Amino acid sequence: MADEERWTIDTVPQEFWTRIESAGGDKQRFKEGIGQLSQEQLREMVAQFDGLTRALITSGFERFRPELREEATERLEELGNWVVTQGRAFYEDVLAHPEKFPVRSEIRRPIFAGAVIEEYTRRF
Repeated sequence: MADEERWTIDTVPQEFWTRIESAGGDKQRFKEGIGQLSQEQLREMVAQFDGLTRALITSGFERFRPELREEATERLEELGNWVVTQGRAFYEDVLAHPEKFPVRSEIRRPIFAGAVIEEYTRRF
């Protein structure tokens, strides 16, 4: 099983969500919050983002709005990462109601998955 496949809403630790939610949508604050994580912890966080995003897309795809079902996988993953960035309650709402999965015009930066990769690249 790929590492990110083990990460779902039921398996991602609360600490993951706490880091996201305590940043309040501020990318710099989020990066400060992950600044002391080890190389392995940052890798794990990327896998957690990926797993949550894939679970969201896989479980809800058939109920997505028609225009979303035509999007490239990479675009859906970006949109899914944005959903994760909004915090656990928002994620759970979209997971339960896939028709709420956002279209491009509904998302705004930042997307914290990219910040994790930036931090990893900067340090390692």
